Amino acid sequence: MGMDIHGAGGYERFSSTAWSKMLMLAYNYGWKPQGTEPLLWYDENGELDKQRSPDPDEWDPSNYGTNDHQLVTEADAANIADALQRALNDIPDCDTTREWVQYGPDDPVMDFVESPAERATLEQGHFVDLHPYELSPVDYCSGEGKQGVRDFIRFCQAGEFRIG
Repeated sequence: MGMDIHGAGGYERFSSTAWSKMLMLAYNYGWKPQGTEPLLWYDENGELDKQRSPDPDEWDPSNYGTNDHQLVTEADAANIADALQRALNDIPDCDTTREWVQYGPDDPVMDFVESPAERATLEQGHFVDLHPYELSPVDYCSGEGKQGVRDFIRFCQAGEFRIG
């Protein structure tokens, strides 16, 4: 599942993991969520359409993680942008989502490698992509991901947006 973000800043698309890491990054750098507001639908008479609208009394304002077209207010978006701006200096320009791995001849993984050429390659070392869930938000956003943070800062500075 991905997250489609629409607002004054245009349109952004995030994977669920990327969205979660972006919000965690903002939170870790001082964002205090103000809460979301539900999308309310009205009929032609101006009455609340209860079939299409969530019950406002049951709405969870801490809900930033679903595609319910919830509103993030202009003030909240500005606070996200400010927090992400503070994070930029700590995000490495180089990619830290990979790890250099070398296996020695006695390493258990070598028991499964039959080819001498493949054994030699593994002993010399290679990069392994770390699992996104293992990465801190700072590491997740490193390298090329840093531009995505800059882009989302500009998006948030433009004003309110909906998650949907």
